[in-house]
Amino acid sequence: MKNETTFGKGPYDSIYIANYLINLASDKKEVMSIMRLMKLAYLSHGWNLANYERPLLIDPFRAWRYGPVIPSMYYLFRDQDRYNLVKIECDKPCEIDDESKNLMTRVFDYYQSYNPYELIDLTHEKGSAWNKIYHGKNKNGIIPNSLIKRDFKNKMQSSNRQ
Repeated sequence: MKNETTFGKGPYDSIYIANYLINLASDKKEVMSIMRLMKLAYLSHGWNLANYERPLLIDPFRAWRYGPVIPSMYYLFRDQDRYNLVKIECDKPCEIDDESKNLMTRVFDYYQSYNPYELIDLTHEKGSAWNKIYHGKNKNGIIPNSLIKRDFKNKMQSSNRQ
C-alpha cells in the first residue's frame, strides 16, 4: 500500500493522530490523559478499519498491561503531565483527510463520557484482540490489524442488530 502520510487517506504517523485527538479535547474543554489518548487512538483505529477497510495509524498497537498501546506515541507523551497532555509540534505539517477527522471526532464524542477504567474494560473484553495477544503466547506483542478489524466489525454488526 502506498504510504501517504502527508496527503491522502493515511495511514498516519501516531504524532498526527495524537495531536488531533489532543486538539479535540482542548476544543471541548476536556483534559487528555495518556491513558485516554491511547484508548481513543485504538478505538479510532479500530473503527477506521471496520468502516473504511484501512488502518488509521502506521505504527502497530501492542498488547500492554493496561490495554493496546502504540509505544512510539506513549514515549512521545510520557514525560508530560500524564493527566493533561498538550500537543507536540511536528517537523512537517500533516493534513489528515476529512473522513478520518470526522471518524475521530465521532469516536471522541461517543466515548467522551467514559472514564479511563471504562475504556480499559472495553479493550480488555474476553476474546478481544488485546486479550488474545496479552493472554496468549505473545504478551506485549503486536496486535494484528486483522484481529482489531474483526473486533470492530463484530461491534458494528451487533449494534446494527439492536
